[in-house]
Amino acid sequence: MNRLTKRYPELMELNQKLRHDVLNAISDEDLTHTLGGDTLSLGELLLQQGRWEDDYVQAWRTLEMRHASQSAPEQQTVAGFRTWFADIEQAIRATLEAMSDEELSRPVKRGTYSLPLEITAYTYRESLIIFAGKASLYLRSLGRPVSAHLKGFVG
Repeated sequence: MNRLTKRYPELMELNQKLRHDVLNAISDEDLTHTLGGDTLSLGELLLQQGRWEDDYVQAWRTLEMRHASQSAPEQQTVAGFRTWFADIEQAIRATLEAMSDEELSRPVKRGTYSLPLEITAYTYRESLIIFAGKASLYLRSLGRPVSAHLKGFVG
């Protein structure tokens, strides 16, 4: 167990719960909802986030962030997204748990710069918070409840 996975519940699960809260507040019909203009549908926002998360798993394995994932749930329903994200979360945990403290210091190439792998775990968490901020706008526009946990992170 490395220093990152010793604190996994506080570092990852707390932020992943933001996505769980969004999924718990919506129905399949809500997945087509947009905020107008050229905004993504809520389903597309979830798909985008899942692909980003899959990109992080691949980056931790290959040490290069490519943003090229074409991963998608088998069914683009709330249940399908839950299953897909559960698989991604399992891959994240397994990938990070397999590393030593020394491996967490390896650089991950991100375009023209690199960050230590451990720092990219923090940017992954930030991506969840950014997603939660976006998704909370969709929930509010749909008249859906915003959990206290979500409000605590993004208002």
